[in-house]
Amino acid sequence: MSAPEPGSLVTWAAAADAIRATRSRLAKGAVLRAYLGALDDDSLVTAARFFAGAVFPRHDARTVQVGPALLFRTMAAVAGADPASLGDRWVAHGDAGDVAAELLAARTSGVLTLLEVAEQIAGLASA
Repeated sequence: MSAPEPGSLVTWAAAADAIRATRSRLAKGAVLRAYLGALDDDSLVTAARFFAGAVFPRHDARTVQVGPALLFRTMAAVAGADPASLGDRWVAHGDAGDVAAELLAARTSGVLTLLEVAEQIAGLASA
């Protein structure tokens, strides 16, 4: 199996995990430098926003308005999991990203790119 593309959500998540795993500011900077340096311009902008915890640019007034119930139903649907099991997973992990990682770990169909994720979020904001 080949390595995921630099602009994939999987690669972004791996970089985020590596940043979270160290307390060293220099190590965090090295991970960011290596990861961001491998991206094309469009993916770079999206990755930087996602690292900052933002979905849209500051000048964009759109919001997503997604609460935990919709987030968990969506994760269950995408992963083919029982929505009733998510409460236990949330207690075990305490983080929606970690729950999603567990649910989607076995998923083998397709690789999402950052740009595709951003497009889907923009569609959600429009809905």
